[in-house]
Amino acid sequence: MQSPYYPQNYNDNDTITREILVPDSFGILFTVWDFVGRAGYDYLAILSGSNVHLNLTGQQTAMPFKLRVPNNQATLVWSTNATKPARGFNLTYVADPNLG
Repeated sequence: MQSPYYPQNYNDNDTITREILVPDSFGILFTVWDFVGRAGYDYLAILSGSNVHLNLTGQQTAMPFKLRVPNNQATLVWSTNATKPARGFNLTYVADPNLG
């Protein structure tokens, strides 16, 4: 999954929401391979219910970045402002068994 036009610059004033659903008794393992946005204005968030598991903004240097959401459902939100677009994001996700 990636921002529109990745690896080219994304659009101004973009807002995308994606629901991620994997089978029951699984969590979701996200790997963020790349993220470059305008700090404080453009962001990528991963939520599950009322929990914010990730909120990226600016340029991330420690890539790839892994995040495991223990629920089988998550919401990905990508939002940009009206100026200075950048490369955006590239991520993958897989269903990950909840063991134990």
